[in-house]
Amino acid sequence: MTDLDKILAASAASFAWGLLLGVLLEKHREQKRAYQSVLDEYLKAVAGPGVNDDGYLRFAALQRAGAWRLSLRELRRLSDDVRGRGFLDPYAAWSISFPEQKDFPKGFLTWAKKKNVDLSKPDDAVRAMAEEWDARDTPKPPGPGVLFL
Repeated sequence: MTDLDKILAASAASFAWGLLLGVLLEKHREQKRAYQSVLDEYLKAVAGPGVNDDGYLRFAALQRAGAWRLSLRELRRLSDDVRGRGFLDPYAAWSISFPEQKDFPKGFLTWAKKKNVDLSKPDDAVRAMAEEWDARDTPKPPGPGVLFL
């Protein structure tokens, strides 16, 4: 291998490494921007009249802000940031009701996004959950030609 080959190989490796780091840093910046936009939208919503006092409305504000895009660690950080600014914990009503489900807020927000359920209306959310569970528990009908006596 000549010196020119070594220089070209080192340049190619350096270029590939820089490209990889650039992609990773851009992903990190994108996630940071998403977190900040969710935090800003949530703080705007929770500053409205009556929202900070109602657990369902706080959780619905999270949904409208796009919190389903965040990881569990970022959701915990969001909760800490919100409490640090003098507002109530966005998950207080849910953590009391479901203490055994550690990833409940993330899973619930993702489910609500997928099913297009508005979490500010608890009756609609419960109805959608009940319909989903009923659909799971309903036995499949027997095939054609099966008779019951």
